Amino acid sequence: MIISPSISQVLRGVIHEMNTNLKEGLADPVKKGQIDTIIGVLGSCAVRVDCQSTFIKEEADAISAMAKEYQAEEKATPHLEDAIEKLSQASDDHTLYQAASETLSAMSDIGDSAGPDLSRKLFGLLEQRLENELKIIGGGFEAAGRG
Repeated sequence: MIISPSISQVLRGVIHEMNTNLKEGLADPVKKGQIDTIIGVLGSCAVRVDCQSTFIKEEADAISAMAKEYQAEEKATPHLEDAIEKLSQASDDHTLYQAASETLSAMSDIGDSAGPDLSRKLFGLLEQRLENELKIIGGGFEAAGRG
């Protein structure tokens, strides 16, 4: 397996070339906008390659730990119990993310009846997920050619 340069380094090299050599030579604003869109997508891919697996594993561990708190407090519903089981059996990033999402959703369905401490911790997990996803997609939407 080729490990150097890394995938993110290759993507960042392509982005650099597109920003300098290719884009500077274009006079058509529509084409420049298309290049900006491609650069944005490649930039998101570079961040995903660097961070996605780590984010998923860390998040799944935090969600699993919190789900155990719901069980310890006898707040777990049958839906949450099923989701916890799926989460414990997940073996790849895609399945792990789906199972973590289902578990997070099941805890959210319980809502404030879980009590203020669990609700506050759950909100923290939701905020962390949003923060990670914004990091991957670049912090928000920006129309191509407008930045």
